[in-house]
Amino acid sequence: MLLQIIFSLLLLKEDEVVKIAMEKSPLILAEKEKIEAKIGDEIISISNFLPKISLNANYSYSSFTERMTQYVIVGIDTVNWKPIYQKFEIQFGKPERRGIVFSINQNVFDFFKSTHSYKAAILSKMGEIESFEGKKIYLENEIRKIYTELLFIKKQIEILEKTKENLEIHKNVAKKRYEEGFASELEFLQAELSLKNFEPQIEILKTMLKKLKDLLKNISGIEEDIEPIDSLYFEKFEGNIDTLYEKALKERKDILNMEKNLEALKEIIEVQKGTLKPNLFFSYQYQYSRPYGFFQDKWGGYYTLLFGISWNIFDGFLTYGNIKKNKANYNYLSKNLEFIKRNLKSEIENSLKILETNEKIIEAQIENVKLSEKALKIAKTQYENGWISHVEYMDVEISNLNAKLSLLKAIKDYKISKIDLIGLIKGEIKMGGL
Repeated sequence: MLLQIIFSLLLLKEDEVVKIAMEKSPLILAEKEKIEAKIGDEIISISNFLPKISLNANYSYSSFTERMTQYVIVGIDTVNWKPIYQKFEIQFGKPERRGIVFSINQNVFDFFKSTHSYKAAILSKMGEIESFEGKKIYLENEIRKIYTELLFIKKQIEILEKTKENLEIHKNVAKKRYEEGFASELEFLQAELSLKNFEPQIEILKTMLKKLKDLLKNISGIEEDIEPIDSLYFEKFEGNIDTLYEKALKERKDILNMEKNLEALKEIIEVQKGTLKPNLFFSYQYQYSRPYGFFQDKWGGYYTLLFGISWNIFDGFLTYGNIKKNKANYNYLSKNLEFIKRNLKSEIENSLKILETNEKIIEAQIENVKLSEKALKIAKTQYENGWISHVEYMDVEISNLNAKLSLLKAIKDYKISKIDLIGLIKGEIKMGGL
């Protein structure tokens, strides 16, 4: 990897910026958290299969305890032969209670609600992963577009500064000829005006360059300033519509994401249907406490087993509403997916036509540059021999400049169109923040 650090300036190729962004971009790091959330949902769904185990310790004090008075015969009055009674108070419970409770609760059979819930969580996670990959493609393409714009502006500045140097020479020549009486004052002023007109153009482009560098730096997560070192060149895209269409149907991340979400919605609907069916459960509880029972002031333990059934017979149409809502979501997503697939081939065809048009523009501009270079050589010879005026020479030089800039723009447009086509085939998914 060609990477140099000069006074906190990184000299990076396009692929190097993309590679760093895939690891450090704050947008990518944020999207990764969505996958973590889906993993959390998966863990929650697994918990439906496992017993719920709890251990509780408690202490309580009551200012009131129930008492019962009881009379017990303790003897016989020998005078009148009547029984002698003694009063006893029996206390139910103790004011203070301490205890430890261990319990296990387990669903025995829930008509496969847990199974459908687990499948829904898995499919939702897989859909989120496909979405993440689609967003990575989108971010990569945006970085490549920004990098291409940077190269375009850098080259523009380079061409304009070279032209500015030529204009400086022409101005000095025009000034000398004016002082020697071989040129008019108007010719000298026009040379000076042409030079001044170029200066603000270069400054505007430098400002644009700075903004794009900052944008590239921010979205890629690179702390140092970035200096692009690639060159802008034409590389023809190869591919036919049928091959690209088949590839897109198999690989587009947005399509794969929607397909997984549709499958997940099916499972969610089954889960909601299951809430209308009975649920069998088992519970075991062991309690170790003091007092033991009501009367024994000592530690003791006992357990309770419970097998039960719960049935949500009527919930105010809540389940019915949820089922209806998710069926509507399923139909909405299904129709969108059908439209994307049906419209995909024509989108690819249109993108290929745009590429083809841009390619023809590049070919035409290459010829224009060759012709303008030839015209400029002739004009330079004539100007140096005094056969044409400075104004006539400048017209030829500006035409040459415009031809070079037009070729440069055509190459830039072709590359960006190619990036858009790649995003179309791979199914890029837009992400927040861009």
